[in-house]
Amino acid sequence: MMNTKSEKMTYVVALNAAIECEALSAEVREKLTALRDQQVKRNAVDKKPTKTQQANEDIKVRLVEVMQGHEQMTVTDIQNLDEEFKAMSNQKVAALVRQLVKDGKLLRVEEGRKAYFKVA
Repeated sequence: MMNTKSEKMTYVVALNAAIECEALSAEVREKLTALRDQQVKRNAVDKKPTKTQQANEDIKVRLVEVMQGHEQMTVTDIQNLDEEFKAMSNQKVAALVRQLVKDGKLLRVEEGRKAYFKVA
């Protein structure tokens, strides 16, 4: 089984390819099948967000609220709007803003070499 570009190589895909190998003994094939089944079961479990992820969700809601009524802003401008954001690193605020853009809650506008953000 060859992996195509569109198919991501995962443990399950790799284990399936190994199981298909005809040179395997029945015992090895059985172990690989059990390992694949464990991986499938692990991937199927719904994972709840971590404490940090939940805190970041709350911060993202606050970011959108604070940006309401403002036109285009850089990440630094956003940080200067609120003391809570000033205490965070520029990288963290930028990462949260990037997630909001991906979620469609903010729009990214580039002017020259600067990126500005506004509420969608």
